[in-house]
Amino acid sequence: MKRILILTACAAALLLAGCSSAARRLLADDPLVRSEAIEEAARSDDRSKHKIVARMKKVLAGKATGKRAYAAAALEDLGPAAAGAIPEMISALDDRDPGVAASAERALKHLETAAPALAAALDTKDARLRARIASVLAAQGAPAVQDGRESLAGQDAGQQAAQRPGFSGVQRAGPGEAAQPAPLHG
Repeated sequence: MKRILILTACAAALLLAGCSSAARRLLADDPLVRSEAIEEAARSDDRSKHKIVARMKKVLAGKATGKRAYAAAALEDLGPAAAGAIPEMISALDDRDPGVAASAERALKHLETAAPALAAALDTKDARLRARIASVLAAQGAPAVQDGRESLAGQDAGQQAAQRPGFSGVQRAGPGEAAQPAPLHG
Protein backbone atom coordinates (compact mmCIF):
# COMPACT_ATOMS: atom_id res chain seq x y z
CA MET A 1 0.00 0.00 0.00
CA LYS A 2 2.83 2.34 0.90
CA ARG A 3 4.53 1.68 -2.46
CA ILE A 4 1.35 2.45 -4.37
CA LEU A 5 0.98 5.72 -2.51
CA ILE A 6 4.60 6.70 -3.23
CA LEU A 7 4.30 5.74 -6.90
CA THR A 8 1.05 7.70 -7.18
CA ALA A 9 2.69 10.75 -5.61
CA CYS A 10 5.64 10.52 -8.01
CA ALA A 11 3.36 10.09 -11.01
CA ALA A 12 1.30 13.09 -9.89
CA ALA A 13 4.47 15.18 -9.55
CA LEU A 14 5.48 14.24 -13.08
CA LEU A 15 2.04 15.11 -14.45
CA LEU A 16 1.98 18.40 -12.57
CA ALA A 17 5.37 19.26 -13.96
CA GLY A 18 3.90 18.67 -17.41
CA CYS A 19 7.04 16.84 -18.48
CA SER A 20 7.46 13.56 -20.22
CA SER A 21 11.11 13.56 -21.24
CA ALA A 22 14.16 13.68 -19.01
CA ALA A 23 15.25 16.98 -20.59
CA ARG A 24 11.96 18.64 -19.75
CA ARG A 25 11.86 17.17 -16.26
CA LEU A 26 15.36 18.56 -15.61
CA LEU A 27 13.73 21.99 -15.93
CA ALA A 28 10.80 21.27 -13.61
CA ASP A 29 10.26 23.46 -10.58
CA ASP A 30 9.93 20.40 -8.33
CA PRO A 31 13.38 19.38 -7.00
CA LEU A 32 12.28 15.75 -6.64
CA VAL A 33 11.30 15.62 -10.31
CA ARG A 34 14.66 17.18 -11.29
CA SER A 35 16.54 14.71 -9.09
CA GLU A 36 14.79 11.73 -10.65
CA ALA A 37 15.38 13.17 -14.12
CA ILE A 38 19.13 13.53 -13.57
CA GLU A 39 19.29 9.93 -12.35
CA GLU A 40 17.46 8.85 -15.49
CA ALA A 41 19.75 10.99 -17.65
CA ALA A 42 22.84 9.48 -16.03
CA ARG A 43 21.59 5.98 -16.94
CA SER A 44 20.66 6.92 -20.49
CA ASP A 45 22.63 6.13 -23.63
CA ASP A 46 24.99 8.60 -25.33
CA ARG A 47 22.40 9.62 -27.94
CA SER A 48 19.88 10.55 -25.24
CA LYS A 49 22.52 12.44 -23.28
CA HIS A 50 23.43 14.36 -26.43
CA LYS A 51 19.78 15.38 -26.87
CA ILE A 52 19.57 16.44 -23.23
CA VAL A 53 22.74 18.53 -23.53
CA ALA A 54 21.40 20.17 -26.71
CA ARG A 55 18.18 21.11 -24.88
CA MET A 56 20.08 22.46 -21.85
CA LYS A 57 22.32 24.54 -24.15
CA LYS A 58 19.26 26.23 -25.66
CA VAL A 59 17.77 26.93 -22.25
CA LEU A 60 21.08 28.20 -20.85
CA ALA A 61 21.32 30.66 -23.75
CA GLY A 62 17.73 31.82 -23.17
CA LYS A 63 16.29 34.47 -20.86
CA ALA A 64 14.20 32.47 -18.36
CA THR A 65 16.30 32.94 -15.21
CA GLY A 66 14.94 30.03 -13.19
CA LYS A 67 15.10 27.62 -16.09
CA ARG A 68 18.66 28.74 -16.92
CA ALA A 69 19.70 27.93 -13.36
CA TYR A 70 18.13 24.47 -13.66
CA ALA A 71 19.84 23.91 -17.04
CA ALA A 72 23.24 24.92 -15.63
CA ALA A 73 22.75 22.59 -12.66
CA ALA A 74 21.72 19.76 -15.00
CA LEU A 75 24.85 20.26 -17.12
CA GLU A 76 26.90 20.20 -13.94
CA ASP A 77 25.28 16.90 -12.94
CA LEU A 78 25.79 15.37 -16.40
CA GLY A 79 29.56 15.61 -16.01
CA PRO A 80 31.66 14.69 -19.07
CA ALA A 81 28.53 14.26 -21.20
CA ALA A 82 28.05 18.05 -20.93
CA ALA A 83 31.23 18.77 -22.93
CA GLY A 84 29.11 19.82 -25.90
CA ALA A 85 27.89 22.81 -23.88
CA ILE A 86 31.33 24.20 -23.00
CA PRO A 87 30.90 27.49 -24.94
CA GLU A 88 27.51 28.13 -23.33
CA MET A 89 28.88 27.36 -19.87
CA ILE A 90 31.82 29.73 -20.42
CA SER A 91 29.32 32.45 -21.36
CA ALA A 92 27.30 31.59 -18.26
CA LEU A 93 30.31 32.28 -16.03
CA ASP A 94 29.36 35.94 -16.43
CA ASP A 95 25.63 35.40 -15.90
CA ARG A 96 23.71 37.99 -13.89
CA ASP A 97 22.20 35.12 -11.86
CA PRO A 98 24.86 33.94 -9.38
CA GLY A 99 23.31 30.45 -9.28
CA VAL A 100 23.72 30.03 -13.03
CA ALA A 101 27.31 31.30 -12.92
CA ALA A 102 28.22 29.07 -9.96
CA SER A 103 26.77 25.93 -11.57
CA ALA A 104 28.57 26.67 -14.82
CA GLU A 105 31.82 27.23 -12.93
CA ARG A 106 31.48 23.95 -11.01
CA ALA A 107 30.67 22.04 -14.20
CA LEU A 108 33.65 23.51 -16.06
CA LYS A 109 36.02 22.70 -13.21
CA HIS A 110 35.30 19.02 -13.82
CA LEU A 111 35.52 19.16 -17.62
CA GLU A 112 39.20 18.91 -18.49
CA THR A 113 38.28 19.12 -22.16
CA ALA A 114 37.19 22.71 -21.48
CA ALA A 115 40.76 23.96 -20.82
CA PRO A 116 41.57 25.05 -24.41
CA ALA A 117 38.27 26.93 -24.76
CA LEU A 118 38.74 28.51 -21.34
CA ALA A 119 42.26 29.59 -22.24
CA ALA A 120 40.96 31.13 -25.45
CA ALA A 121 38.24 32.95 -23.51
CA LEU A 122 40.89 34.78 -21.48
CA ASP A 123 40.90 37.38 -24.26
CA THR A 124 37.88 39.03 -22.68
CA LYS A 125 38.25 42.58 -21.41
CA ASP A 126 36.03 41.74 -18.41
CA ALA A 127 38.36 41.33 -15.41
CA ARG A 128 35.70 39.57 -13.35
CA LEU A 129 35.13 36.97 -16.08
CA ARG A 130 38.88 36.48 -16.49
CA ALA A 131 39.13 35.85 -12.75
CA ARG A 132 36.40 33.20 -12.92
CA ILE A 133 38.08 31.56 -15.90
CA ALA A 134 41.41 31.60 -14.05
CA SER A 135 39.74 29.98 -11.05
CA VAL A 136 38.36 27.20 -13.25
CA LEU A 137 41.72 26.62 -14.93
CA ALA A 138 43.49 26.56 -11.57
CA ALA A 139 41.00 24.02 -10.22
CA GLN A 140 41.64 21.80 -13.22
CA GLY A 141 45.34 21.58 -12.36
CA ALA A 142 48.68 21.80 -14.13
CA PRO A 143 47.65 20.86 -17.72
CA ALA A 144 44.93 23.52 -17.72
CA VAL A 145 47.29 26.07 -16.20
CA GLN A 146 49.74 25.32 -19.00
CA ASP A 147 46.98 25.96 -21.56
CA GLY A 148 46.37 29.30 -19.89
CA ARG A 149 50.06 30.14 -19.90
CA GLU A 150 50.28 29.27 -23.60
CA SER A 151 47.36 31.60 -24.33
CA LEU A 152 49.40 34.39 -22.78
CA ALA A 153 52.50 33.59 -24.85
CA GLY A 154 53.69 36.39 -27.07
CA GLN A 155 52.68 39.15 -24.69
CA ASP A 156 55.26 41.01 -22.66
CA ALA A 157 54.89 41.24 -18.87
CA GLY A 158 53.42 44.75 -19.03
CA GLN A 159 50.68 43.67 -21.42
CA GLN A 160 49.90 40.65 -19.25
CA ALA A 161 49.58 42.75 -16.11
CA ALA A 162 47.48 45.42 -17.83
CA GLN A 163 45.24 43.17 -19.89
CA ARG A 164 44.84 40.08 -17.71
CA PRO A 165 44.89 41.01 -14.03
CA GLY A 166 42.44 38.20 -13.24
CA PHE A 167 44.88 35.62 -14.58
CA SER A 168 48.02 36.69 -12.69
CA GLY A 169 47.70 33.90 -10.10
CA VAL A 170 47.62 31.24 -12.77
CA GLN A 171 50.64 32.78 -14.50
CA ARG A 172 52.73 32.13 -11.37
CA ALA A 173 51.46 28.61 -10.77
CA GLY A 174 53.49 25.59 -11.66
CA PRO A 175 52.82 21.88 -11.45
CA GLY A 176 51.47 20.94 -8.06
CA GLU A 177 50.99 24.55 -6.97
CA ALA A 178 47.65 26.02 -6.10
CA ALA A 179 46.94 28.94 -8.37
CA GLN A 180 44.83 31.76 -7.01
CA PRO A 181 43.17 34.34 -9.21
CA ALA A 182 44.03 37.93 -8.45
CA PRO A 183 41.56 39.66 -6.12
CA LEU A 184 38.93 41.77 -7.79
CA HIS A 185 38.92 45.44 -6.92
CA GLY A 186 35.97 47.63 -7.71
